[in-house]
Amino acid sequence: MNLWEQCKSQFATKFLLTKEEQEHILAVYYDAFAANDKGNRVLFRAFSTHATYSEGPGHSWRYLDNREKVTTSVLAVPFPHKDQIEEFDAFQGTALYQDRFIKWHQSKNKWIYLNYQTVHFESPSTSDTEDHAKTASEGSDDDQSEEEMEQIILKETDKDDTTQVESLLQRAESTVTSAIQKLQTRPSTP
Repeated sequence: MNLWEQCKSQFATKFLLTKEEQEHILAVYYDAFAANDKGNRVLFRAFSTHATYSEGPGHSWRYLDNREKVTTSVLAVPFPHKDQIEEFDAFQGTALYQDRFIKWHQSKNKWIYLNYQTVHFESPSTSDTEDHAKTASEGSDDDQSEEEMEQIILKETDKDDTTQVESLLQRAESTVTSAIQKLQTRPSTP
């Protein structure tokens, strides 16, 4: 049994995380719960096979076995394409790629845009070739304005898609939260 499994079996009563506690959970973590430990509410979360804990928002994450602080350099290891992104935040799993915000999708194990489209990273050689081709083939002002219009249309479409997705996610979250609350209020059956 790994450390995370031992940690889970140690607490008979586990609580759902509050919204604030969920925001404190790091992007590379999975399978979190809250529990009372010596009279204090403590958050527990799995990182690989390690068990980590935090005393809540505003407090650091630490390894359960040795109490050492979980560092950014350790958290950054699972993220691919770090050399192609900017403003990388390993704790939140967010970054910028080609001036667009992206986030790490834990269950799909890949980077996605905020409109939930997959990020397709370019290899440096492909990017250099495309830049050279664009410079060589730049046309008149009419071509550039048409290109600018296409970019504006794409950005507006992304905003509409993002709004629709956010609305769907909010409704889904409300439904799931309601279902969980109903299940918790039901008496257990033998």
